[in-house]
Amino acid sequence: MLEFGIAHKPIRKGNEWHLIGRCVTDIHVGDRFANFVPVRFVSSSDFGNTNFVRDEAVPIDLTIVQIVAYGKNFETWSAGLTAALVLRGDGENLGNSGSLCDLEKVQCACSPSYL
Repeated sequence: MLEFGIAHKPIRKGNEWHLIGRCVTDIHVGDRFANFVPVRFVSSSDFGNTNFVRDEAVPIDLTIVQIVAYGKNFETWSAGLTAALVLRGDGENLGNSGSLCDLEKVQCACSPSYL
């Protein structure tokens, strides 16, 4: 499973979605996001620690068409590094009104397109 942590609200431009965040696993142009997993950050009374709770996965179908970092395009990007992604496909659940749209920090779990 591939994962990309989104740092800002996804932006839709025509038939493309633009995401900014950090790779949790290595990603490649052509990989496909199959699920959107909202993450809620919950403050704990234990010394001010913050925990996160994963909500139920929401189906999407978005393919990575561009990975941009440091002003350049890349075919592959490594876990732990930040990047901007351009995706195409069915991402309506990213932009639905309500809690999904309002979250500023979410996580996407995705499956590679070749599976």
